[in-house]
Amino acid sequence: MRNPLAAELASAAIATFEQLAFLPAEVLEDPDEPDGQVTASCRVRFRGPASGALEMEVAGDFLGELAANMLGLEGEPGETERRDALGEITNVICGNVLPHLGGPTAVFDLSPPEVFPHPLPPCARPDGRLAYLALAVGGGRAAIRLRVYG
Repeated sequence: MRNPLAAELASAAIATFEQLAFLPAEVLEDPDEPDGQVTASCRVRFRGPASGALEMEVAGDFLGELAANMLGLEGEPGETERRDALGEITNVICGNVLPHLGGPTAVFDLSPPEVFPHPLPPCARPDGRLAYLALAVGGGRAAIRLRVYG
């Protein structure tokens, strides 16, 4: 991975999936976006020394396992728990990558996660620096984009 921002994003995302959700994650060599296979998506916006958004689109059926692992559930999680787990893991990945943008003492304001049961709506500001990666996660796929402005 030649893009240092993408490398930091990969490190933060893999560590978060493994430590928070107990799901193995690895960077896919073919980073193509999952066109039409997206089962859910999430966007977390941030402001501070830099502003932007962290976006994640997931494909495959790993949100149930994600929610069960994060919440310590025995049974099958409902749709609300799945959506909440996707929002929380996106939020944590965002929080873990932001120190690489503004330094360890920088303060950022994060918006509540916006979770959708479909691909993400278009971003209002598609310009700016972009880091993108695709992860294999627990039998599914997560496409993660970090958009940075300023």
